[in-house]
Amino acid sequence: MSISQVILKRLSFIKYLYQLGIRQSRQKTPQDSISILMFHDSIELFLQLSTEYLNASTQTNINFMEYWGIINQKLQGQQLSQKNQMNRLNKARVNLKHHGLLLNESDIESFRVNTSDFFSDNCSIVFEINFSEISLIDLINNSDVKDLFRDAVNYYEQNNIKRALEYFSLTFKVLIYDFEEKLQAYRYQLFGFEKFIPHCEDDAIRSDLDNVSYAINNIQYKLKYLIYGINVRDFIKFSLLTPDVIFIRTDFRNYKIDIPLPFLKKKEKLYSQDQLEFCKDFIIDCALKLQEFDFATLDLK
Repeated sequence: MSISQVILKRLSFIKYLYQLGIRQSRQKTPQDSISILMFHDSIELFLQLSTEYLNASTQTNINFMEYWGIINQKLQGQQLSQKNQMNRLNKARVNLKHHGLLLNESDIESFRVNTSDFFSDNCSIVFEINFSEISLIDLINNSDVKDLFRDAVNYYEQNNIKRALEYFSLTFKVLIYDFEEKLQAYRYQLFGFEKFIPHCEDDAIRSDLDNVSYAINNIQYKLKYLIYGINVRDFIKFSLLTPDVIFIRTDFRNYKIDIPLPFLKKKEKLYSQDQLEFCKDFIIDCALKLQEFDFATLDLK
């Protein structure tokens, strides 16, 4: 049975939610307990999608643990795995959500492994595709951003860290550029404080005014991301991990390094997989956040 683009996109979202759970599970207590809700939701979405994909049931409001029996009837001798582990996860989720019982670090680690095993085992059984092959790139709507991000991921997988970091930065810049182009199309100006700074011929005063203008522009630069819904702390971390780039508007791949990453050649071998995965996840998070604003629904006439 072939998989449609709609199914792939839903699988991509499930994987995205699962990866959010992975990141949340590595937070400090008590924030790490929230990962249980994300793990449970991602698995339940997978089970719902599996039921639809296999035409396994027409009933609504299926109990979480009932999915195994319903889906197994359609698997022609194969069986969904991790049922007992998911039963434990379900009980932990109920205790957390309805009784406020937090989990300890070892339990969270156990559920992280169980959830990873669930997707690794069952995605290929139901959809005949390895879970690792599902790309979050499919969640991005803008084709230019999607292509640049795909190139960045390819460089990353080829262990070309320097070029991957450049393309991660480029992808983010084009993502923001596209969003702001749409804002400008509606003649919406987010800021404009600098126009109130007077012109002065006196060199000393002019220098002071230039410093004020620079400070205002820097504040606006950071503040706009907060307004766009982007996590500013994550943006700062992303900025520290990637060089700053400038691109040609008519050719996004025609770019140059504006602010290089200090000591990149020495740091290149020191980048951890978690840091590089963070760059990937940050762009996906930003793309989804900006895509929440649907310009097509605006009626400004």
